Amino acid sequence: MNKNSINAELVGHNIDLVEQILLFLPAKSLVHCGLVSKTWHALASDHEFAALWQQRRLPSGLICHLASRNYTYIRLLDCQLESESRNKPFEFGNPEKILHSCNGLLLCEKRYLENREYDKYGYMVYNPTTKQSAFVPQFCQLDEVASVNIAYDPSKSSDCKVIGLRRPKFVSSYQIYKYSRLNTDYWRCWKPIKNFEVSNDSKLHDSVFWNNYIVWLWSDETLCFDVDQENLFVVPSPPTEKEIHSYYFGESRGHLHFILLDGCSSIRFDVHEMKRDCSKWFLKYSVDLCQVSRSVCKKKYNGLYYSLLSLIQGENEQDLVLVLNLERQIISYRTDYNKVSYLNKESVNSVLLRYANGHKSAHHHIESIFGFQV
Repeated sequence: MNKNSINAELVGHNIDLVEQILLFLPAKSLVHCGLVSKTWHALASDHEFAALWQQRRLPSGLICHLASRNYTYIRLLDCQLESESRNKPFEFGNPEKILHSCNGLLLCEKRYLENREYDKYGYMVYNPTTKQSAFVPQFCQLDEVASVNIAYDPSKSSDCKVIGLRRPKFVSSYQIYKYSRLNTDYWRCWKPIKNFEVSNDSKLHDSVFWNNYIVWLWSDETLCFDVDQENLFVVPSPPTEKEIHSYYFGESRGHLHFILLDGCSSIRFDVHEMKRDCSKWFLKYSVDLCQVSRSVCKKKYNGLYYSLLSLIQGENEQDLVLVLNLERQIISYRTDYNKVSYLNKESVNSVLLRYANGHKSAHHHIESIFGFQV
């Protein structure tokens, strides 16, 4: 046996060393390594290892809704921790409507007619990395479906839940439903676990899964639902002195951010973050895009068109990556050293970029090894 074979055998039997190596591998390579031996397969399948592996993943791309049901993939350059393939994570073609993403999983919506009477909603949780999917129970259109969210945090549990907020016809209160798929080949549905009412003129702006909470941003208050404890409580609303029209509301790496935007009237804005104990919002960062607009568009900010597609939290507290549609150019702007990268020179038709407007049209793609049992 030569020296290289001996070294390889020593490495292969050193589980701690193998674990450290596997943590740096992308998903496809990790799956292939699980075929090497039963020991490596057990390690790659272990929940604690999977949680550590997932924590190292940052969004490697954005799935952007452009026009009608067309989607495109925009690869992020400055957000990756490891080198990944330039290939698309999946072929888009004409997919179902994507509602949002959560730690590598996508929630998609499907409508169809049943018995030619009712237009029903079907929801699907899809992992674009493993190409696996699972359907969740349907909602009848007679019900007002306010929001549907995936609740999946691999650092805490391997369980994937879906939280639905709906109001049945002729009923004044909203009902919270929870669906779970833990170690089963079907979704378990609980009856309404919580009922609550909001004022008649209150409008639901957005909903986000953050640190095991579903946060609902209403026009007159902000509600927080603990997915495990099933508690519902009011939390401070984001700082704003006027009606919310253009805004960013999203989660990244355990941080919940809110940005009030004035569209073309100003490219200076403040990034606010919610404290982990939900006690208050605080000012995290002030952004000034004047210098960016001059370097990208060669003009001053007056009359500049832009929209914020995503905000990604870096490893350092003040390290933020902003992904913007700036005059039909998709760029990433890294705040820690004012670096600008162009993301769509070859991948996106600039004419279609007028539809990439706001964070609701862009969904994070994060590698995930979450698997559905079928």
